[in-house]
Amino acid sequence: MPRVITAKRSPEYLAQCVREAEAHVAQLRSIADRFKQNSLLERISQEQSSPTSLIPLIDRIQLSTPYTPPPPLDERLHFRKTKIMLREKEFWQLISETSNKLGLIQKRMKTRGVQDAHALGMQTLFDNFEELKTTYHDRVDRFTNKQWRLIKRDCHAIRNIPIQNLVWSKLCAEAAALGNQGRFLYD
Repeated sequence: MPRVITAKRSPEYLAQCVREAEAHVAQLRSIADRFKQNSLLERISQEQSSPTSLIPLIDRIQLSTPYTPPPPLDERLHFRKTKIMLREKEFWQLISETSNKLGLIQKRMKTRGVQDAHALGMQTLFDNFEELKTTYHDRVDRFTNKQWRLIKRDCHAIRNIPIQNLVWSKLCAEAAALGNQGRFLYD
């Protein structure tokens, strides 16, 4: 336990401290008495009669430069939501991967040929996807949440078609079925 050392003070010093403390308390009492005697309304009226209060506040405020409002924003300037920007980036990557997969299917289609029954469905799928891809950045702001889900569903449906292990006729049948279902149409 630390030891507290107390200094011994002389009786004259202690008497002087007591007198100063009593004088300070007396001064605080006199200030409090003055506030008690004057009501709030009297103090307000005294402040209003002072010379500085007669000058309007707007004149008392000294502005170094007058305020000029900023110029209006350009009407063509539009702010985009972060949510839309993040979705655009995420889904563009998904669309690019789907584009690569459809490109491989189109190359095989040109080299191997397609039955007439599947040709129309596959061409519809390719056309719808190409339209989505070319107009994607223009339409991003207008897509609803449901359309975003449908885009994701359709891209995953294309990406889930196994190209290497599937027989060509089955691959054509799956791609034609997706085209006939109206995939990649969101109007």
